[in-house]
Amino acid sequence: MTEEYAEIKKKEKAAFQRLFASEDGEIVLSYLSRTCFENRPTYVPGDTHESAFREGVRGVILRIRSLLKEEKPKQEKASGRASRSRK
Repeated sequence: MTEEYAEIKKKEKAAFQRLFASEDGEIVLSYLSRTCFENRPTYVPGDTHESAFREGVRGVILRIRSLLKEEKPKQEKASGRASRSRK
């Protein structure tokens, strides 16, 4: 991945996080969850084309969710593991 591409991806992720952190963003995310089959089956018996279409639609909300996940800095991840292993 080039540095330019990495920078674009970083800016896109930050934009998604800002957008969906707002009250309106939460409303839109809830709407997308309901309409994009996030928590519903996409399989349509006897209709492979509709099943594939629905799975593609579902991919949109799953991608948005992956962009919204906040990653902990590596330092925190390592210290979190160390504190758990001491218990």
